[in-house]
Amino acid sequence: MDRIAAYKGIAPSKIIARFLKSRGVTQREIAAQTHIHFQTLNAIISGKRDLTIEQSLRLDKALEFDPGTLAILQTYYRINLVHKNIRPELPPPAIRPCVFWDIDPSKLDWSANRDFILQRITERGTPDEIAQTLKYYAETT
Repeated sequence: MDRIAAYKGIAPSKIIARFLKSRGVTQREIAAQTHIHFQTLNAIISGKRDLTIEQSLRLDKALEFDPGTLAILQTYYRINLVHKNIRPELPPPAIRPCVFWDIDPSKLDWSANRDFILQRITERGTPDEIAQTLKYYAETT
């Protein structure tokens, strides 16, 4: 059976997790076998990080997939997200607490308070903080 057709649109993280579970292989074992850091592999499997081409090829070999299978599935998954107009959640940029001296920065809603945050960052942020914030909003909107 063609894996790409069967799994098209499904997150590669779920496919990898399923194959590891069905074979009784731990994340640490596959990380050692593929020379992918355990923390990186864990982030991939938990869906917090996308696969790179190199990681995909290593995992393809370890899971006995055709070369490029997971990379293609990763692309189809991302296309599926775009069609559904769903963007992966990005963590907000690291901003010094003194920029938001009058409020608790951990309680800021980066979507709802966009204008306030941009105004405050441009007034009190460093050039790096301004660049990070603009990049964050460019990637999330």
